[in-house]
Amino acid sequence: MAASTTPKSCFEKVLSPPPPFFISQRAQGTLAFPTFSSQLADQLFDNLYDRDSNPKGVVQLSNSINQLMEEEVLARVNQGHTLTLTPQHQYYSPGLLELRMAVANFLTRHHKPSQAISPDNLILMNGVTACCDALSHALCDPGDVVLTPTPVYARVYSNFRDRSGATVVPLPCPETDNFALQEGAMESLIKKHMEGGQRVRVCVLLHPHNPLGRIYSTQELQNILKLCAQSDPHHQPMGVVVLRNTLPLPTPVRPSHSTLLATLLNDVEWCDDFYIPTNKERLAASYKKARECLEACGAKVHRSVAGNFLWVNFQAFLDECTEQCEIDLFMAFLKGGVSILPGQKLYCAHPGWYRIVYSVRDDVLEEAAAAPFVAAAPFETDAHLAATLASDRRALHHFSAPSSDARLRPPRPSPLQRASTPRSPQLRHPS
Repeated sequence: MAASTTPKSCFEKVLSPPPPFFISQRAQGTLAFPTFSSQLADQLFDNLYDRDSNPKGVVQLSNSINQLMEEEVLARVNQGHTLTLTPQHQYYSPGLLELRMAVANFLTRHHKPSQAISPDNLILMNGVTACCDALSHALCDPGDVVLTPTPVYARVYSNFRDRSGATVVPLPCPETDNFALQEGAMESLIKKHMEGGQRVRVCVLLHPHNPLGRIYSTQELQNILKLCAQSDPHHQPMGVVVLRNTLPLPTPVRPSHSTLLATLLNDVEWCDDFYIPTNKERLAASYKKARECLEACGAKVHRSVAGNFLWVNFQAFLDECTEQCEIDLFMAFLKGGVSILPGQKLYCAHPGWYRIVYSVRDDVLEEAAAAPFVAAAPFETDAHLAATLASDRRALHHFSAPSSDARLRPPRPSPLQRASTPRSPQLRHPS
């Protein structure tokens, strides 16, 4: 059979896996199920909106970043002797003591524990993904069950599955109960898997929650800890981890970065008296602006008290409340020049929800608000929508819309497809 001569897009070339015999089966499994948000960020990277250099680019509201203090942070980092390198920075390090001391002092200052946090009790790693991966490697054996309430930060699945072979099981939080964690449902799910002969090893809670923007109360956390402690008939409590730096975990924070971070955290006048209160003030203002804009156009916004994202209900704009229509609306936003994250990619069981990051500069937020599908003007017909998409100056080409499987397992692998002419949803303005 003749080989296909169809040229591959840049996106397809980047994501083409290496020949199977070059890598392990474990690596093949990881490559077979790429993270949707990572694919999206990679595809948008060279065409992001910038008021001066790329005003026709795509407004990025799907990647969880905070732009509100970037100028102030850069000014402080570039100030005087913020970073002074020594011979120690050129060599291996078990996690520089200066950073562990700075983080311990910071946490003690702000959380006021009954006993000061010791740097010996801290293991610092390069982001939450690395931490979860290392914890999974140290705590879980293949087939162990990891529970997590959903919707949830999508990387939880791959973080706890890829190396340890753990089974990640969702605990769906019902839309009808404002996505609250139901302790009774959690207890029932634990019993179900234990009675089936599985070891329920870990419960993953995000605090503040991503994407709900909620925090757990002290009472909720205490109840969950009691449930975890009582879950194993052999009295081996699951999911409660208190480390004294004795587990075999790496510490891949670069020495130069350690010094920089330690300097910023130890500068109490800048960190505590300027950065934190100013950041809070700007986050609150940006949250208010984004929420009011979305509610003005008919969307429903879940109340957030922490984090930097909004959990938004666009069900009223879907022709049908299905996963496919959810993806169609995501593509319509993308064609209109705005990138948001569909809830099914965060394992939400209810179609029509999206995560929108609001911690962006004012000009970025205003550009997003001016996009066709965030504006209050209704889109009454498919023809109107098609005309808007066809004429939009920022239409993306060759973007792949992966599978819309919302269960807490990776989407079924499928060939990359071009989405230059996706099936368009019928947008209707709520009455």
